[in-house]
Amino acid sequence: MILLTSIQINQPIVVSLNEEHTNSYLTALKSMQPDTQFVVIIFNAPRTDRYQAVKKYCCCEQPIASQVINSRTISREDKMKSIVMKIALQINCKLGGSLWSVKIPYNCSMVVGIDVYHEGVGSQGQNVVGLVSSTNRDYTSYYSQAVIQRRGQEITSCIAQPFKQALDKYIQVNGVDH
Repeated sequence: MILLTSIQINQPIVVSLNEEHTNSYLTALKSMQPDTQFVVIIFNAPRTDRYQAVKKYCCCEQPIASQVINSRTISREDKMKSIVMKIALQINCKLGGSLWSVKIPYNCSMVVGIDVYHEGVGSQGQNVVGLVSSTNRDYTSYYSQAVIQRRGQEITSCIAQPFKQALDKYIQVNGVDH
């Protein structure tokens, strides 16, 4: 096993809020510089609605990697080293790093995973098929796609194109001749 933890962090831009309102957090997020790569948000008190609003903004409205921390978590002096290490490892992963890898003796191989989301029993909605594939030789970087599966459609017919795109991505990243 190889431990991989190499991220570079520039001097952070610190934004302090005068209020603990959800809108205050969202306003601060909306005013960040367009080239921001990562945000760390520290909540004084845990609130599910605030957490969900911040994560929704960071995932859907302005896609940016984020880490939310409860101030109580980082105020425990006796466990600070362990807590900071865990947070740093999470940030590393969210920025595209990997915690570890396993050497697998195959060259030019790609691992593919497929899952289907079903809306529920008796639902007339469509299914969503997710396909994720490895893009590097250490199996630590991935390419993912989601496609809509029509009712009654065989899964093989709706994943043919995403699978081809996954192969193309692997070839592009690894320079493999086909």
